Amino acid sequence: MAGKIDRGVNNGTAPPIFKLGGQNYHSIGSLLSPDSLRPTFAQLYIYDTENEIDNRIGTLRSNEAINERDREIVAILRNMLDRYDSLAKSFRYARDRYQQENCTNIKLKLISKRTTDGRTYNLPSASEVAALIVGDVEQLSKDRDIIIESQSRKLQRIDVFHPSYLALQYPLLFPYGEDVFRLGIATSDSISARPTKKNKTITLRQFFAFRLQKMTGESSLILRSKRLFQQFLVDAYTMVESERLKFFRCKQPQLRVDKYKCLHESVINGDVDTARLGKKIILPSTFTGGPRYAGYPSYFITMTCNPEWDEIRRAVTSIGLKAEDRPDILCRVFKIKLDGLIDDLKEEKIFGKILGYVCTVEFQKRGLPHAHILLFMSNEFKTQTLDDIDKHITAEIPDENERPNLHRAVQNYMVHGPCGPYNKNSPCMKNGSCSKRIDNGRTVKKRECVLDNKFIVPYNPKLLLKFGCHINVEYTCQTSSIKYLFKYVHKGNDRVTATLYNAGDLSEATQVIDEIRNYYDCRLPFHLEDEQPVVYGETSNVNDIVERAISHKSMFLGWMAANMSYPYARSLTYAEFPTKFIWKDDSSKQLAIATPEQRYAFDKIVTAVYCDEGGFFFVYGHGGTGKIFFWNLMYAEIRSRGDIVLKVASSGIASLLLPNGRTAHSRFKIPLNITEDSVCNIKPGSPQAMLLLKAKLIIWDEAPMVSRYCYEALDKFLGDIMRCSPTYRKDLPFGGKVVVLGGDFRQILPDIPRGSRQDIVHSTVNSSYLWKFCQVLKLTKNMRLSVGTTALDQDETEQFGE
Repeated sequence: MAGKIDRGVNNGTAPPIFKLGGQNYHSIGSLLSPDSLRPTFAQLYIYDTENEIDNRIGTLRSNEAINERDREIVAILRNMLDRYDSLAKSFRYARDRYQQENCTNIKLKLISKRTTDGRTYNLPSASEVAALIVGDVEQLSKDRDIIIESQSRKLQRIDVFHPSYLALQYPLLFPYGEDVFRLGIATSDSISARPTKKNKTITLRQFFAFRLQKMTGESSLILRSKRLFQQFLVDAYTMVESERLKFFRCKQPQLRVDKYKCLHESVINGDVDTARLGKKIILPSTFTGGPRYAGYPSYFITMTCNPEWDEIRRAVTSIGLKAEDRPDILCRVFKIKLDGLIDDLKEEKIFGKILGYVCTVEFQKRGLPHAHILLFMSNEFKTQTLDDIDKHITAEIPDENERPNLHRAVQNYMVHGPCGPYNKNSPCMKNGSCSKRIDNGRTVKKRECVLDNKFIVPYNPKLLLKFGCHINVEYTCQTSSIKYLFKYVHKGNDRVTATLYNAGDLSEATQVIDEIRNYYDCRLPFHLEDEQPVVYGETSNVNDIVERAISHKSMFLGWMAANMSYPYARSLTYAEFPTKFIWKDDSSKQLAIATPEQRYAFDKIVTAVYCDEGGFFFVYGHGGTGKIFFWNLMYAEIRSRGDIVLKVASSGIASLLLPNGRTAHSRFKIPLNITEDSVCNIKPGSPQAMLLLKAKLIIWDEAPMVSRYCYEALDKFLGDIMRCSPTYRKDLPFGGKVVVLGGDFRQILPDIPRGSRQDIVHSTVNSSYLWKFCQVLKLTKNMRLSVGTTALDQDETEQFGE
């Protein structure tokens, strides 16, 4: 593992630091050390075991520094592992075979996988060869056996999913050599009679989260191992990150991205090989901390964990540990405090109304977690004058007599330093002097050092008193500082940029760019005409890609289209636009996969809604033609523009399939015993009436099931309340309100007690006087039959249907 204790950062009393450089992984070598070199790691179980104690100590210090006390401790640990650790017994077994038979070439076979019967293949009580999964660096398969030879100069990487992975790395934390984590551990919910969760097995992150909890009545060896526990935490975190990155690398579809203009030119030139177009994208937006994970901010807040919080002290002092020995407790308490801080900023509006915020949590090199928060304030609460800044932020020592609690908090948490002649090793010291503050004459005494206001970090008194920790509050007043702030907040892990290429083997195919190792720092949503990026599958058809790109607008194109459609939008800048409009990408994605019939009906209805033309439509289609999909598509489009859509159905079961759906009788207050003279039981001017008046669209599913008198009652009511609306149309049904019905006349028709066939036909909606205004939009393509099938199968299905 590429980690070590770093003593160059904290050379005083601060917590120790375990630092990783590069990718974290574990490797295993040969059983015997080559060329008479000193044995290391697993070789200590095999080679020169008569001097094993000195060999083990000698890997960490010189022979001259070994004392008898060290030998006693190592001997106790060795005897414990030999007695109880099944993995140690396996290596001892290989040693005995080597010594007894004087073999010149010993091979230890490590089994790849444990999916057989546990009663047969559980860890043995007698000496036997160990089972360990090992994967080479460049291989993706993890189901191969590996052979460890007696002498070899090659190292092979161990897969993190093997049950003995951590037991070999941390034998003192797992002294029995037991299995730690294996793939396929079932959740308690998945083995129940009625499972409710989607994930049926435990993930690596969930497993570590469970092992780090303090169990009632159980004394955890891991939680009491101090510095070894800290190293274990770092290793566990990198294992989880490696698992996620490996998933993206192996399971993610082969996607590429290119500009629309380039794809369009490729179609014209006849270049339809998508593998030669664009570039690969590896790291998606779902990866936390990646480059795609994500006006000007008004405030920049930094909150640092306080190890002296009462909650932390109660948890660690009762078991004789220090706060630095339980970083998991530090993180949990800090997360609770951070959530409370964000709630106060949003709900209590300490700085005013917040439009949004960006928050990241990271660990200082001094060992404590801290959070960076960027606050975006609404226009009326943006800081305009110096008095506004002084109202929320101060960097002075308060009067001890007037505000003793605040004075004590500033003295304990908000003092920068001491530095200068008192501490020349302080990080703020540059060329022998402090580079952070300016003296104004006021002083405070801390650690026998007299400090003045130049050592005080800007803070908010209310937040400081409530949370009792370091909370630095800064006002972001310069445009030039915005990019720095976002780079600082989202800087992520320390990294190095490197590029590997073969100058002698260049082909015309585009080079693969692996964004897991090398990615952009920032990507703006702006682009020139036809320069928007388009993501597509590596085997997709270029013509389909271009057609989909035409219907799938980028955010920037959506902003320009909104300026053309809404005069009010032209008065807003691009930064102010999100305060009045919402960008929803789902509707455009759904529209891209809609059938031509659905697209035609979609355009027809949207035009009627936003051109104030009014309209009465009936979307007719049998089961499987995508009516529910079409309702959701219409709903997403209208709601994305900030308008109201009412979705009702004729039955309670059908209404459950619609988001925010209700029955028509409940929404419109239609009488149960409907007659030709019935009207909706809603008073004009009531909240229900105002909701119907403001609605842009009414969707009514399973319409053929109810009597035509229900629609006529709604027509009478809407015609009455729409008279005060500027969009009122006396010559159109429903007063000019757009109403869309849907259903299949081949299914259930209205139920007429003791009615004849003629009575049932007379009660249907197409027998109403409203039907002459209705436009029928047909859906004929069965979308259910096309799910999970190839284009050839779809063509055969269509031919069979015809």
